[in-house]
Amino acid sequence: MSETDEPREPADEWFEYSAKDPRAAEVLLAQDPPLVESACFHAQQAVEKALKGYLASRSQPVQKTHDLVALVRDCAQIDPEFRTLAQLASGMADYAVEARYPDTPFSVTPHEASVAVHTADGIVRFVRLRVGRK
Repeated sequence: MSETDEPREPADEWFEYSAKDPRAAEVLLAQDPPLVESACFHAQQAVEKALKGYLASRSQPVQKTHDLVALVRDCAQIDPEFRTLAQLASGMADYAVEARYPDTPFSVTPHEASVAVHTADGIVRFVRLRVGRK
């Protein structure tokens, strides 16, 4: 960092990274054939990073975990509105690990992957709005 750069808050970095994953997922879905497992992983990562950004923005510790349900629970302790995300987060749980490895019983269609990316986008938007970001 140069002397003219302003220091960045940890939350800023989490939100910056959370914005990249949905873009990556869209690129992966546009391939022929679509790279559905990788798109699902990036959808999960967008949600994970947004939730961690929320926690960081509230000066809370950020766990080294991929468990979206636990992260939503941590966020809901601060803002009960996060409880509305519990079921959506649970539905994305397998995308963190199982979607990345061939020796797991994970299977997803292009439509399901597209729904996952759309769901992730909605969750990320929700989180960003909770901290006053667009």
